[in-house]
Amino acid sequence: MSVEGRTWANKQRLKNPSAQIMLLIIGECADPEGVAFAWWKKHDHWWTYLVDKTRQSRATVFRRLNELEKLGLIVRVKIVHEDGLVTHQVRCDLERFVDLEADEIDPPENPDLPAPAGKSQSQIETGGQSQFETETEGRPSLTGETGSVSIVRLQESPDKNLKDSPQSPPEPQSGPSGEENEEKKQEASNDLSLFRAAYPEPSNRPHEVEAAVLSLSGPERAALIRGAQGVAAARKQNPRKAILDQVKFVRDPALWAEYGRLAPAQLPPAFFTDPGSDVDRAWSVYFRLLGYPIPVPRLREGEGRMVRFWPSPEPRCGLGYGRFADSNPDDWEIFDPKSANYVAWGERIKEWTGKWPVSQIVMLDGTETIRLPNGGSIEARKRRSGRRFPAPWPLNKAAAASPDAPAEGAVASFMTDDDQQALADEGGTR
Repeated sequence: MSVEGRTWANKQRLKNPSAQIMLLIIGECADPEGVAFAWWKKHDHWWTYLVDKTRQSRATVFRRLNELEKLGLIVRVKIVHEDGLVTHQVRCDLERFVDLEADEIDPPENPDLPAPAGKSQSQIETGGQSQFETETEGRPSLTGETGSVSIVRLQESPDKNLKDSPQSPPEPQSGPSGEENEEKKQEASNDLSLFRAAYPEPSNRPHEVEAAVLSLSGPERAALIRGAQGVAAARKQNPRKAILDQVKFVRDPALWAEYGRLAPAQLPPAFFTDPGSDVDRAWSVYFRLLGYPIPVPRLREGEGRMVRFWPSPEPRCGLGYGRFADSNPDDWEIFDPKSANYVAWGERIKEWTGKWPVSQIVMLDGTETIRLPNGGSIEARKRRSGRRFPAPWPLNKAAAASPDAPAEGAVASFMTDDDQQALADEGGTR
């Protein structure tokens, strides 16, 4: 990292924002001589670093590097050492500066080119005159004086009666009503959100993606979303797989069908319920146990009421866990990972999700003294390793299936001795 490389990269003005970001990262890694990744030992570490920092796929990273090389800003060098070790370097030309925006705004003048259609040669900027005004000598202006005349005024129609003539009313067009159009727009917008959430790589051209998706029909958008889910499954299986940009994927229906075969099984449609219902309370506790944020209630269009969307009509834990919805998760008791209580809750959560709940560092109120290896000490906030659960033991299967609260003081709703013995017989461990 050097000031020279950072300053040089910041002075460049590229048209592609993705390439601009790539150049800034390379400039941060360059030494005062403009050589980046000179200290990298692993032969492929440098490009994985660029993938991580720019949040772009491997294919996109190398496309941007090719663009930067064509502009003469960088050169990639492969070095083979005597011991056979291969390293890569990216050398920056610190003497070269590119300003593509300036080239587009102020193109070089060519007097041999014809004037644009609809404009006379006198309306083209010449010398120190502005491109919006031109001097006319000996010619009266619209105000009766000689001087500067606006091009817009020169192009106005002399027949002003055409402006004042009444316009014929538009003919009524047959088609769907405004409410139906709004519903279709809302459905298309929802499908666009689902596609972006499923596709594993973002796009640097979001407006083009939006326009392309909204132009599709309902069945086409459904096939597109399935294809995006298949791309995500392929990326999960091979994290280094190159992914197309969203724009190219949306415009190629053949890819939808190809990757749609890799998509997971169809999930049931989202289920919505009233906040505070038995299903809503059970789902809230389930999400808190897993550490997920609770969805925000939304207005249900056409019904005028607030609802909360959940993945299915009932969580895997059962409706009985809704009895803990009124408790504050910050007040739940913390259990040590080696305790029998933690193991019991862990087995239940593993039944629901297929994964063992990982222990966390829970911050507590107050401070404590921590002894350092050198004999000193510091004051730090209290912390404890473990996980919060709403009760000492999870509910037994009968109580978990019932949304009715247990009688006060009753312990039959929680794990019985038989449940604990059955858990111990099954191993009671991960």
